[in-house]
Amino acid sequence: GEQVGEEDDRLAGADADDLIHVSSIGGILATGGNGSISLVAGDGIFIENGPGAVDIGTSGAGTITMMAGDGVVVGPGAVVTAGGALSIQANTDGGLDSLEVGAGARLDSPVSITLESNGGEIVMSPTAVVGVNTPNVFVLAAGDIVLGAVTASSSITVLSRAGNIRDDGNEFSFLRATNINLTAAGAVGGDEVITFTPGVGLNAALPNA
Repeated sequence: GEQVGEEDDRLAGADADDLIHVSSIGGILATGGNGSISLVAGDGIFIENGPGAVDIGTSGAGTITMMAGDGVVVGPGAVVTAGGALSIQANTDGGLDSLEVGAGARLDSPVSITLESNGGEIVMSPTAVVGVNTPNVFVLAAGDIVLGAVTASSSITVLSRAGNIRDDGNEFSFLRATNINLTAAGAVGGDEVITFTPGVGLNAALPNA
């Protein structure tokens, strides 16, 4: 299940004593009732793609919460699915590390997904999938946000408090939701600030930046 003490170079400055590493040989599952999973690290959290179909998962109304003082990496192919709400928070100590969702990784919840980086950026791979059966997705960062494929049945809310919202460069990855709200201190999509009004049933592809 949980492997502690292996440092990954994508988690800058991580102290091995406070690093949570879900390795490629295991996973963390709460399969009975409404059990929840909470991972709290003083430094970073790194999740690898393991042998099972799901690497971190809950059933019923079980929530998944991850909080890292530094960066969080959901590695290539890793799958995180919650029965309840799914929340991943990086840089709770105000650092500048990234929250990364790697190639082919998948995040899903039937309630909501919240990705938040209090100090750094959020970067999604063009082939990552955020939201499959999810009503509401929230992506919040102090720095830049690079969006991949994000799907919600109701709303997608993206906020960069001090940076830009950028496209992943893949014209085939879309934002899909009834309501899409993009707000940034800098640019949305290109190098100029774009005023964006969400529409009903809108599929929005940001221009490459």
